[in-house]
Amino acid sequence: HGQSPAGYEELPMLQALVGDTLEAKTTRRNAELFVANAKRNSGSLEDANNKLKFDIYYKQYFFPRLTHEEYLNEWADARSRILKELTSPAPAMPLDVHNYFVELIRNVTTVIAQGNYHPAARINAILLLGGLNSREAVLLGDAKSPPEPLIAALAFLLGEFENEQQPDGVKAACLAGMLRHVKLDRLLPQANRRLVGNTAESRIVDAMVKLLQQDQAPETRSSSGHVWMRRRAAEILGWLGSTGGGEVTKELERIAADESQPVALRCDAAEALGRLDYGQNGAPAPADLAKKLGAVAVFACHQEVERVEEQQKMEEERE
Repeated sequence: HGQSPAGYEELPMLQALVGDTLEAKTTRRNAELFVANAKRNSGSLEDANNKLKFDIYYKQYFFPRLTHEEYLNEWADARSRILKELTSPAPAMPLDVHNYFVELIRNVTTVIAQGNYHPAARINAILLLGGLNSREAVLLGDAKSPPEPLIAALAFLLGEFENEQQPDGVKAACLAGMLRHVKLDRLLPQANRRLVGNTAESRIVDAMVKLLQQDQAPETRSSSGHVWMRRRAAEILGWLGSTGGGEVTKELERIAADESQPVALRCDAAEALGRLDYGQNGAPAPADLAKKLGAVAVFACHQEVERVEEQQKMEEERE
């Protein structure tokens, strides 16, 4: 491991692939052509030598490079390109190669996310991990179906969100990944859902309710950042749909009714209340729920009117 000027670790890169010499450029180009070809052909990684070459490119060059400070700005493009490769239907990546590549990415991103690497590298590693699927979407024909997010990634996202050593940027990325998981899970038939009636549901509920209950931001977090995170918690609970034995409903109703809470958070809490799966006997009276949601809408309108009036007053004073 190397170290950046700021004191963050940097994964070592295979030197044969690094640099601007003709030899390095040629070696790098050959490696890129090899992995591109491997990702198009089923069975390409069954050969041990081919698998080794594939691993070397990604584990000793591509991902390690993105932990180096001078290349951090390439993360967004790298994430986009990888996810596009995995999800593109034309031509689709062979299933055996897809699965191997997804597992490789999972292993590398979890290492980066948990290490003393630059926060930008850790955040982007989490964002990439949260976008991985064990099965991609089927977009054509009678068998259309949404993607199936990589369930092994969800447990990691939850764990790192609860990890007090992680900076808020990483925790925020974890929330984004969890939100994607619960949204896609909600699209499945009830019998096929993977995040209800099990440990995953209870862990998500506990973590998100705990976050919502924190009305004041921790000393290390900005107020706006804390509101953003609590808003995502409300969204996650709404899409998950679980009432948490009444605990989720109670907390969302508290926030929706509390005029001291940020109006955007109150709106998200009210929207989440409308998404919960109350079952046959647990739903609140429709009139009561409508009254609560209406109160939030009225409050939000009043706030917006006051904001516009204040803005007009300021403009008039400047004139």
